[in-house]
Amino acid sequence: MNPEEFFKTAEKLKDSDKEPDLRTSMGRSYYAVFLYFRDYLFELGLVPKIKNHEPHKFVLSCMSNSRVKEAQSLSTKLVELKQKRTKADYDLKIKVTNTEAEDVLEDAKEAIATFNSLMTPDKQNTLVVNTKQFAENWPRGC
Repeated sequence: MNPEEFFKTAEKLKDSDKEPDLRTSMGRSYYAVFLYFRDYLFELGLVPKIKNHEPHKFVLSCMSNSRVKEAQSLSTKLVELKQKRTKADYDLKIKVTNTEAEDVLEDAKEAIATFNSLMTPDKQNTLVVNTKQFAENWPRGC
């Protein structure tokens, strides 16, 4: 399955009048972008020794330690999206709105599109070189 297929689910649910649907939309939006970049790193050969050990931290750490501006910006965006997803999943006393669900969906789609439009083969090579040792030593890091 392509992680971006989660966007279809998020799209269907973002206009609902039911709060559980809105919260689920936010979660699927985040997971679409997170899984997209997890798979992106794996395809570049950046796979941790222990694959299922803190995968969210692994993706964030690889991107933020890459010394590639676009990847570092993506890391910041992923943190923001994860915070919104966490709020939707765990902070049940706060009302979630259609606008919030739509904003998370658009931010997630934009994160992928922006990253892909700005990454060049040279930047991708830099990301691999600067992150390879880190990824191989995960979860210990460098």
